[in-house]
Amino acid sequence: MLKFNNLKGKKGITILALSVTIIILLILAGISISMLTGENGLVKNARNAKEQAEIDGEKEIVEISAVQAMGKNKYGNVIQSELEEKLNSNAGDGKTEVIDDGDTLVVKFVDSGRYYEIDNDGNVESIEVVVDNNPGNIKIGINGENLTGLTEESALEIWCIEDLVEWSQNYTQYQNSYIKLGRTLNFNSNLSYTDGKILNCISIEELKELLTNTSGSGFTPIGDFRGNFNGQDFEIQNIYINLSEDAGLFA
Repeated sequence: MLKFNNLKGKKGITILALSVTIIILLILAGISISMLTGENGLVKNARNAKEQAEIDGEKEIVEISAVQAMGKNKYGNVIQSELEEKLNSNAGDGKTEVIDDGDTLVVKFVDSGRYYEIDNDGNVESIEVVVDNNPGNIKIGINGENLTGLTEESALEIWCIEDLVEWSQNYTQYQNSYIKLGRTLNFNSNLSYTDGKILNCISIEELKELLTNTSGSGFTPIGDFRGNFNGQDFEIQNIYINLSEDAGLFA
């Protein structure tokens, strides 16, 4: 004989109540995830705080090293060799690289890839440095994209001195192109070069010496350009040309 239990009056969770509970839990989970990983989330804030602490630490090392280098020099100047010595002592051998930026010195931390500029008074500022991964190839953009130069939107890009040299050496390939300057370039600054491997040179120092030594011919002007060059409010600084006829960036 079958028996049926009388469920009348017994409490239970209805489907509606269960659905509402699940929805509330999902909302709370979404809020929690957003708090952790959102634009102002805890994870990003923690990462930013860690990065800022690293920057502050690197900047302090540069500041201390600069003061020590200035104290070592009788004129109170920051000399590259003396700064390198102090940085190796304070940061560790091979952890930093000192770069001649023309009028100032720039310290690069090898592991983090961050750069710090030191002025003549020993003040230190963090700076952004753009590195062209394809020096001498103006048909590849800074992000690796292929450029045609046929339109303003696909303009060829100049990001380093090697790019300028490529343009001047093979100007016939770019006569009718759209070309734009990606940043200010200074022929006296090592930061404006990438690897120096052009014009049979094998280093930045060798290429820089070739282009800036006043006993040589310097930069070869770009010949017969009929296209569109957009400087984008950037500058080309300390360009040296030694020719008997009138000449500038363009012949």
